[in-house]
Amino acid sequence: MVGHSKQLSHAAILLIPHRPRQPPAPSPTSRTPTLTLLLTITLSASLTLLNKAIYTAFSFPFPFYLLATHFAAISLTSRILATTLRPAQLAAYHDRITWRFWSRNVLSVGLAYASAILCSNLAYLSLSVSFVQMLKAFTPVILVLATAILDRQTPPIHTSIVVLAISSGVAVAAYGEIQFVLVGVLFQLAGSLAEVARLIATQRLLQDLNVDPLVALSALSPICFAMALLLAPLFEGLQPLFLIVPRIGLPLLAGSILLALALNIAVLFLVSSTNALVLTLAGILKDICLILGSVLFLGSHVSSTQILGYSLAASGLLYFKFAVQPCPLPCPDDPHHHHPVSPGSSPKIPAWSPDYPHRYEALPLADREPSKLDK
Repeated sequence: MVGHSKQLSHAAILLIPHRPRQPPAPSPTSRTPTLTLLLTITLSASLTLLNKAIYTAFSFPFPFYLLATHFAAISLTSRILATTLRPAQLAAYHDRITWRFWSRNVLSVGLAYASAILCSNLAYLSLSVSFVQMLKAFTPVILVLATAILDRQTPPIHTSIVVLAISSGVAVAAYGEIQFVLVGVLFQLAGSLAEVARLIATQRLLQDLNVDPLVALSALSPICFAMALLLAPLFEGLQPLFLIVPRIGLPLLAGSILLALALNIAVLFLVSSTNALVLTLAGILKDICLILGSVLFLGSHVSSTQILGYSLAASGLLYFKFAVQPCPLPCPDDPHHHHPVSPGSSPKIPAWSPDYPHRYEALPLADREPSKLDK
């Protein structure tokens, strides 16, 4: 028996074309990634507008308490949904769960998510909104660079150019009154790094380790709830705890919770069927749609610089959609046949197989089991 000498890999699928001997069985989410993307953008934009109204029109400017309320309801609802709709997947998850697995692959996502929200909110305290959006626009660039460093591979040139063009377009659109404060910039940079870490860890949990999205949500949401509940009193005091229902009202609060639940489910299904880069670019597309809606229906003023910047970003998104195609799976009858990989493609991680040569890359050393290839 040969010893296990491979090192743990983050296995980000933006760069590595994994090719299984047999393609995974098609699922509804893998056949409809475009619909999932559109649903994610719609839900995200709706939740953004509703939360904005809660913060301003309803005089409840306490995002941590609102976030804690969302995840308290999501934790309960997702557990019920996973138990009812995914009993076999939930049982399989509990069978393989250990402290090492949970701390590396579940707890890390919750901590990264809470860190991203915390740093982003702290950045808004000292920086203008336009400057924060300008810094956030480079999150896709950080994501591509991070996956390239973790996998020790050069990012595809097409993906790099498109992501840089999109991010530059958003930065140009956000250019305006820029109030440079070093502490705020460092907070936003830390928030972007935490967001990238969350996206990569979530993608690894859903794809490399084959955890069902509903099961993943039931495991992740209690951690996010605990982190939000811990941060809320530290940054917002205790008084907002008694103002949630009187100021917002139960119907509006219930609508906000339902939107947050649907959005989190859609996001996890989107990451499981595409990748983290698509999710970050979807966020930019959502911002563009919100700006167009505010111009068309609310009469907001948009400068020529903003039009130029968002036109560049929209062009990059269209190119990414139609010119960067996914990597097709190899023919199961011909294991030696290899299809060409288009530049910048993001093939989906195959289902784990005991005879798949790269199966160890997603597992801790202690959790690896021998197979025929190790003999």
